[in-house]
Amino acid sequence: MKNTTVLGMVLLCSLVILFSACASSANASSVVSYHQATVRDFHLNLSEEFLIYLTSLADERTAIASLVKTIIGDNPPVKDTAVFLTVNGSPLKTEKNDFSARLSFDGVMLLDAATADESGTTSTTNHLTAANDWARDGITSAIGKGFVPNDIQSAYTNTITRAEFCRMAVKWLEYKLGKSIDNIMAERDLINSQGTFSDTNDPDILAAYRLGITSGTTAPTETKTGVFTPNEQFTREQAATMIRNVCGVAGMDISNTSAAGFTDLGTASSWAVDSINFVRNNGIMGGTNTTPLTFTPKGIYTRQESIVTFDRID
Repeated sequence: MKNTTVLGMVLLCSLVILFSACASSANASSVVSYHQATVRDFHLNLSEEFLIYLTSLADERTAIASLVKTIIGDNPPVKDTAVFLTVNGSPLKTEKNDFSARLSFDGVMLLDAATADESGTTSTTNHLTAANDWARDGITSAIGKGFVPNDIQSAYTNTITRAEFCRMAVKWLEYKLGKSIDNIMAERDLINSQGTFSDTNDPDILAAYRLGITSGTTAPTETKTGVFTPNEQFTREQAATMIRNVCGVAGMDISNTSAAGFTDLGTASSWAVDSINFVRNNGIMGGTNTTPLTFTPKGIYTRQESIVTFDRID
């Protein structure tokens, strides 16, 4: 088994050399055809020869991870870069593994650390020990849908930051519309602008601003750079507001803002009241107490609450 793996990695190196020589020529017989559709969207089309080689290995997942790292490098242009694997244009599947889903590549290929059962399904069981019992089904569902960034798939009871929630909102939008954020922006003739905020140039946050999902903690003006405060703890009223905004971008009806019965809306920021009513009226967020019914607008929001909330949106 060990000799097979070593031989396989030697063959992989040879195939990568072949890839480097032929990728630019777009030859149909190339071992691997490479296409970078957007800054965060990579497509690798493998030849039948590579598929035969891959299925001969004891560890297909490590081989795929090594190939992707060789092509993209250890530091992709942005977090959660999407990698799509195909053979002759069809999603890559073998008897041992299913690589048909979007693979997330964030410095280290997700496949390196993931554990898989015999069908190749990535297991999240170990991660879920950090979550409360009530949240585990929702977290499992959300991760399965692919919109939970890798770096918040742990420490689930921690308060989520503004940057983390914003990035997940963008990933959820991609999932909901079935398109990359770059395509969503392009369809609306929008482009990110570096320097929008003085404290972050995260492309997801900039996209969220351009789409109207967030305005930051201090909105930018024509003459002054805005402030986003990416590492600040996220509050429940901020969550409700960003959720309603992203639902609107996704084309959902966000008009139901009638009074939802919360007794503490007087403590909410004026800009958040409609959104707080919206999330309860639509079954997306509930209250923190039932008698009396309260929302606790300034209360913090955790990672697990955020993930489950996005999973509830129809």
